[in-house]
This record gives sequence, C-alpha cells and structure tokens, in this order.
Amino acid sequence: MDLRAEILNGMMAANSTAKILEIARTEKDAKLRERAIGMLAHSKSPETLTALVEMYSATPEVETKKRILRALGGQRSPQPLIDIARKETNVELKRTAVEMLSMMKSKEATDFLVELLNK
Repeated sequence: MDLRAEILNGMMAANSTAKILEIARTEKDAKLRERAIGMLAHSKSPETLTALVEMYSATPEVETKKRILRALGGQRSPQPLIDIARKETNVELKRTAVEMLSMMKSKEATDFLVELLNK
C-alpha cells in the first residue's frame, strides 16, 4: 500500500471525516478517491450524508457513482437512495441503489421496494 493510502487510513483511525470528505471530493487518483468514498460509509453524520448526495449528483463516472451508492447504503438512511432510485435513468445505477435499499431494515426502504414490485 502506498504512503497516501496509509495516510488516508490514519485519517479514518483519527475520525477525520472532514479531511476524508475533502479527499473524496477533490482527489485526482480515482482509486484513492473511491477508497475515501468507501470510508465515508462508516460516518453517520448528516454532513457526510449530504456530501455523498452532492458528490453523486456532480460525478459523471458510473463506477464512482456506484461507490457513492454503496457508501449511502452504509449510512443506513434510505431516503437519499430512494430519491436517487426514483430519478436515475441509468439501469445499472438504479439497480445498485435498489440493491442497497434491499439490505436495509427500514419501513421506507421496504415500502419503496414493494412499490417497485407493484409497477
């Protein structure tokens, strides 16, 4: 593992969510940026949730969007995923959002999945 990845691991251990968010937003190295996004799944702050949704909207890359959807799934907050799944036109991304919702134990997620089944 390279030095930058080790530094990112140290930021996670120190609970430096703001710095990890900055890396997730601005890092040029796609692997390091996606690693930072993955780490954000473990942060349960409302700021992180909002930042992930904003990054999803601003990101054109499908793989990065999938990583963001997985991080949102880790947040265990179904509403952003439901909102994305309702609007998303890319079938692969919509499927990933629905997959994350299917793993949540929440009434909102279950209601949305039932709604999809009834269409």
